[in-house]
Amino acid sequence: MLVCLATIAALSASGPRASALSVSRRAATFTRASELSMVGVGTKLPDLLLFEGQPEFAKATEYSLAELTKGKTVVIFAVPGAFTPGCSKSHLPSFIAGFDALTAAGVELVICTATNDPYVMEAWGREAGVKPGTILMLSDKSAALCRALGVASEADPMVRSDRYALIAKDGVVTAWLPAAMPDGEKKSENTYCPAVLAAL
Repeated sequence: MLVCLATIAALSASGPRASALSVSRRAATFTRASELSMVGVGTKLPDLLLFEGQPEFAKATEYSLAELTKGKTVVIFAVPGAFTPGCSKSHLPSFIAGFDALTAAGVELVICTATNDPYVMEAWGREAGVKPGTILMLSDKSAALCRALGVASEADPMVRSDRYALIAKDGVVTAWLPAAMPDGEKKSENTYCPAVLAAL
């Protein structure tokens, strides 16, 4: 969809030749995101801030990722966008349904992140039925996390994260579960809760 919008904008602004070049560059940007992934077993999570939106538009709460994950077994899963079909119908619901199984398996914190702003993340979690005290819905609003991990798709109108899940113990990745395969195929189910449970 984003590439289609870019095509329309380019056609109206610069003509066919410029549009083709623009679209080619944008498409290449999308491809490079998964190719440049810098995550694997043993990767230390970056120390940066993520944000939790609050009800009634109260000020968002800041969290240090390093402090959140220190001394804990943590699951982080990222989605390309809140309120999008696959994320709302499959990805987030898999973790809502599997939350108790994760905690029974020793997971102490579950984080869902996307580059949407904190208030969109809060509203999405509430709408999806995330219970308080379960999944922490955190905004990577500056795309700092997905860029640090090498899984950012740099595109207008917003940077989006590639879909992935990871398990970290004391801030160090012990399992990395991306949707993007080395051959370019995308398997979203690799990032859902059952796959995470199998990797614990």
